[in-house]
Amino acid sequence: MQTGGGLLSHGISVLDYQTLKSIVSPEELLVGMKLLKRDPSTMSENQFTAISDRILNGVAVEFLLINAFFEADNLPDPNTSYLTIATTLQHPLSRGSSHINGQDPAQSPLIDPGFLSHPFDAWLMVQAAKHARKIMSQPQYKNVILNEHYPGPSVQTDAEWLKSVKSRVRTEYHPIGTSSMMPQNQAGVVDPQLKVYGTQNLRVVDASVIPIQIGAHPAMTVYAIAEKAAEMILKSRT
Repeated sequence: MQTGGGLLSHGISVLDYQTLKSIVSPEELLVGMKLLKRDPSTMSENQFTAISDRILNGVAVEFLLINAFFEADNLPDPNTSYLTIATTLQHPLSRGSSHINGQDPAQSPLIDPGFLSHPFDAWLMVQAAKHARKIMSQPQYKNVILNEHYPGPSVQTDAEWLKSVKSRVRTEYHPIGTSSMMPQNQAGVVDPQLKVYGTQNLRVVDASVIPIQIGAHPAMTVYAIAEKAAEMILKSRT
């Protein structure tokens, strides 16, 4: 190989994340703040404090451009190209559930993701969708975009937007939190050693121990949890 040849490097592509204050007006933010409240039946005070701080002072929404048709409920028109802008809440307050379905292990579990069940999440997703339309309406896109395929120009009011986002919300395949590592008196399931409270040697080592959404794709965090768990297990046996 010629000297200086064979260079290997990582390329990078970017995603656009925006803070809450950058996508809503001060007046709209006041409306949202009235909805930013803790539901004591689904979330501890510490969880709510951590999540609300990240919403207000960190990145609230991810805007992801996808060079493809991204509707699960419809088919694309033939011989037509599409561009999709997806909006993702980085620190949702809505909580769902996952439970066994009887005593047969072959039965699928009962899963309720609870998407947009918290009023603040529903409000913020509406604001994000409206901002996504604003992004795609910029002059720079006029030579690229023919029209808005979905939801279309008939959706204008917040009530119409809410109906639209609720009908289209779906998983991003980042479920966490059903076996949270927190104090037991705050509804925690595992301790800092990842042991289930009340057991001697039963550990949970997966994304379910993460108590709040981390505002990122969780794969690397799960790898780190697994590495740490392996280290703790080995130390416990020496």
